[in-house]
Amino acid sequence: MLELIADLERADSLEQLDELVESAADWIEERRDRRLAAHLEAWVELVLAPRVGPEGAEREFRITRDEEGQMTTLVERVRQWGDELIEQGMEKGIEKGERAMVLRMVTRRFGPEAAEELAPVLARISDPERLAAVAAKVFECGAVEELVEWAQGA
Repeated sequence: MLELIADLERADSLEQLDELVESAADWIEERRDRRLAAHLEAWVELVLAPRVGPEGAEREFRITRDEEGQMTTLVERVRQWGDELIEQGMEKGIEKGERAMVLRMVTRRFGPEAAEELAPVLARISDPERLAAVAAKVFECGAVEELVEWAQGA
């Protein structure tokens, strides 16, 4: 199998990739390992096929001959995972930006030492509404100690 994977990696034409996928299908069919087939299919379609150009990227390679739905499900899951990771990254970036904004506001109002004092408290707050409430409180509190105490209880 490792030799077949290495050959797949070195495929330099769509025709050669087709032949190697056919060999992989035969090899996997003998072993009746549908899970391995699904993973290999996904790898060929998502990683190898685009390397041989637009025709490869558009082509569907089938390693399993009778359970084609399994491949579609795997591809959809991979795409969904990517979307979820992007969304999580964006949310973390927004949180980080909100914290930075609050710390800049505190620095302007109370000085850099005050921002250093508040930073660990803000690091524990993940709810965007709570961060916004702390930002609003920057203008309402008379001293940084009051702000820190309020933020810890918020």
